[in-house]
Amino acid sequence: MTNIAVFGCDGYVGHAICKEIESLNKFNLFKLNRKNFIDYQKNKFDIIIHSANPAKRYFANNNPLIDYKESVEKTNFILKNYKYENIITISSLSVLFEPNTFYAKNRAQVEKNTLLNKGKVVRLGPMFGGNPRKSTLQDIIDDKNIFFSNKTKYGYCNVNWVAKNIVNRIDSLEDINNISAKNYITLEEIANSIFSTSNFGNKIDDQYLKNTGTGPDAYDVIEYAKKCKKNNLKCG
Repeated sequence: MTNIAVFGCDGYVGHAICKEIESLNKFNLFKLNRKNFIDYQKNKFDIIIHSANPAKRYFANNNPLIDYKESVEKTNFILKNYKYENIITISSLSVLFEPNTFYAKNRAQVEKNTLLNKGKVVRLGPMFGGNPRKSTLQDIIDDKNIFFSNKTKYGYCNVNWVAKNIVNRIDSLEDINNISAKNYITLEEIANSIFSTSNFGNKIDDQYLKNTGTGPDAYDVIEYAKKCKKNNLKCG
């Protein structure tokens, strides 16, 4: 059986990937986090999925050196100190959509270093579902003020679909893989669908891929948001 190590197993994407791998019952899964990652340096893995880079854009852009340490230096440590046949690094579509930010620049360096080590890169955009977390979607549900414009367009994907997509293509991924919905939805449409009273800012934060032809329907996020709002649930 294939030995797969998932760094960041407790994180938003990492948890979903681990859940998908476990459902298939055909891999030996090793879950690595901040507490145990040192214990596995002598292991040899067929595949490493590195999903341990932080996804907090606002924090990264205001604390670039800390983010550099938590993304670029962490990735370099994994690339140098672990034995593997293949490595897949989870990155962000922000590399395409906001390339001049510290967050995107650090992710671009992470991608470069991964590719130089013959690894693969998977870029992800806005997601929902999975484990609860702080997010723009949660803030809309909670009627909180939103920094971005209500005209912002997101290609929302369910994180469980994303995990399934990655694991199913684990042996056929391209060097760089951009994953998004087949369309987009605006933050205004989400807010209106659940009668949110959130106030929005002026900054456009569009994150969606044009003419993908594949992927889920971004409007699936509406039913999810309605369910969370109705049942007073914390959402992903």
